[in-house]
Amino acid sequence: MPNVNSIVFTITPKEIDRNIVLPLYKTIKIMFNNRRKTIFNNLNALVNNKETTTLIINKLNLNVNERPENLDLNNFLDLTNILLNMKIIKL
Repeated sequence: MPNVNSIVFTITPKEIDRNIVLPLYKTIKIMFNNRRKTIFNNLNALVNNKETTTLIINKLNLNVNERPENLDLNNFLDLTNILLNMKIIKL
């Protein structure tokens, strides 16, 4: 018999409002279009206005030099809500 340690775990999906799933997907896709670019550069490609992009990132209390892979789900949800409120992306 091999000497093997094992573990069992469960994955519980987070409850997310169904109305935000598609915009959230769009936001994540945009942010990972150029994965090695900063969130500023990826977001600015969508917004096309450096001041607005900086404003959005500051609202989220993020560093402009942060990379998308360093963001968590809550950051993406907050970003999606801001983009929806500013009518930059639509439902």
